[in-house]
Amino acid sequence: MAWLCNVEAEPAELVRSNATWRFFRGTREASTPDPTAWRAVTFADNAWPNGGAPFSYGEPDIANGTRLDGMQNSFSTIYLRHRFVLPAEREIASLELVAVCDDGFIAWLNGREIARYNAPSDAPRYDSLAGANAVEPVGFVNFIVPTPEQVLAAGTNVLAVQVFNVSLGSSDLVFDAALLATLRTPGPPTIVGIAPLPGVVTELGQVTVTFSEPVTGVQAGHFLANDVPAVSVTGSGATYTFTIVPRLTGPCRCAGARSTRSRTWPTRRIDSIWRRPVRTGPMNCWIPRGLRSCSANHRPI
Repeated sequence: MAWLCNVEAEPAELVRSNATWRFFRGTREASTPDPTAWRAVTFADNAWPNGGAPFSYGEPDIANGTRLDGMQNSFSTIYLRHRFVLPAEREIASLELVAVCDDGFIAWLNGREIARYNAPSDAPRYDSLAGANAVEPVGFVNFIVPTPEQVLAAGTNVLAVQVFNVSLGSSDLVFDAALLATLRTPGPPTIVGIAPLPGVVTELGQVTVTFSEPVTGVQAGHFLANDVPAVSVTGSGATYTFTIVPRLTGPCRCAGARSTRSRTWPTRRIDSIWRRPVRTGPMNCWIPRGLRSCSANHRPI
């Protein structure tokens, strides 16, 4: 059995579907002499018109959004940019792009690629073509961004997308997307694991504590057994082991401190209690009050 502490989080639409984008028809490169400059946050897109998603042509069932009349047999790509602001105090737990596209696209966040679908195999140009026809009917597809902390920034961010048609004469094109995040609720790291596990133990000489994320400033004296500090601590990152001398063989009350918002231990006590049911024999190790997730038949004291 392990202590399980839920990390509070909330969903957020950083970019919603049907959003308004700056867009550029791909009759030439969107930026010169550097054809990749248009993907950067600092790129000046003031001259690009605004348009609401979805972007389409040849789709009579789509009544809203921006109609790209004149695209067929004229140009094969469009360029899109959408700015959004991420408050500095918010942390991202997960991030995904959800997109519907006919035929292909590449997406960048602050200049770094985060997703591609039916994209050309070589470096994208204004006249590039999608790598394949989209399978119809098209629907929204999820693209997980594995390391959101490496592509998002506090403050202004830009989601940039280049959309590709499979041919100049293609009968249709569709694109819309949303950027969805799970935001961590501000608060300190929590204890998510402890060893030995609550249950029957014969003696207690070491306790290993695992936090929900790396912490710093952990000292032996931060862990108390029968109100006596541990004599040493080893570990780093999110896991630390406290050594207790002498080894305890009787009733034992252990306490620690929960880490702070600055990820520095300690500030607030979090208690666990080990007890022997009788004067002699194995020591019984119980879980603390308030624990709600337990995979074994334990009870709080």
